[in-house]
Amino acid sequence: MSNSLAEDEWDIPNALKPSVKMEKPNIDVKIYSGRFSIKRTDYNTSVKGQIIFKWNPRPRVVFEAKSENQNSPFEDLVEKLKPFEIEINSLIFGKASFTRISGRSIRGELFNQAILGDKTKAFDKVRFSIPNLRGFHGETIKDFEENKLRTWNGRIVFENDLYKIIIDKTKSFTEKKDLLELNGGYHILYSGFLEAKNSHMTYGDVKELLFSFSMYLSFINGRRVSCMFAEGFESNKSIWSDFSPLLTDSYHHSVSCIPEFQTKGLNDLWNQFYNIWFKQKEKDFLASAIK
Repeated sequence: MSNSLAEDEWDIPNALKPSVKMEKPNIDVKIYSGRFSIKRTDYNTSVKGQIIFKWNPRPRVVFEAKSENQNSPFEDLVEKLKPFEIEINSLIFGKASFTRISGRSIRGELFNQAILGDKTKAFDKVRFSIPNLRGFHGETIKDFEENKLRTWNGRIVFENDLYKIIIDKTKSFTEKKDLLELNGGYHILYSGFLEAKNSHMTYGDVKELLFSFSMYLSFINGRRVSCMFAEGFESNKSIWSDFSPLLTDSYHHSVSCIPEFQTKGLNDLWNQFYNIWFKQKEKDFLASAIK
């Protein structure tokens, strides 16, 4: 045991940093600004604009851009109503369709996937964010704000032989939850961290693992939530960022069988859930039951 309060404070782990910052509910998340390509098998043009994650009226990724070509390059898109790919730095960001074309300007919306960076590379750590997850009274964590130490109870650790997942409640949880109840919609309330114990990870592995963990969190939350804005790291260098819109319910008061101040059994429950999902291969059963 430490001999002083100061020593005890340094033993407290630092709170996780969010993959995306939101100070107020429903604020747009800026993904990218600059040049990118709009491509199809028979079509390729360069544009300059911005890509944004929007929460309302539903979570989605949209873009708006303008061609630097004086002539309108979008006539083929109007004539052939087919999806196209958005490419950033020679890497596919996602598939999209246009919602409006006017002269040299275009607006559109992406389908399910929106990934910035190279998801084919191996990586060893992932951080993510969780909107709209109810409060849980976890282990103590700390953060420094304006040179002042602040501690709160907000960490839950989920661990098995292969992976370790940590989720930390934001230090401003009560204030953000109050704003969420007042405004409705979406607000990031937890930061998450994932690492494999014995090997590197692939994007496919992480996508499936975080989907199963999201379903587990939905079960203990009482409404659907997802681990969003995942970001893969190799040796602390960011490799890719996933802005895909995932299933998350707009805020509404929910009832759960899990008490707010009892978190000790949540890791055991997760391991049982994990075994049914992956080892017994009953993914469809769990997903259907929870939905």
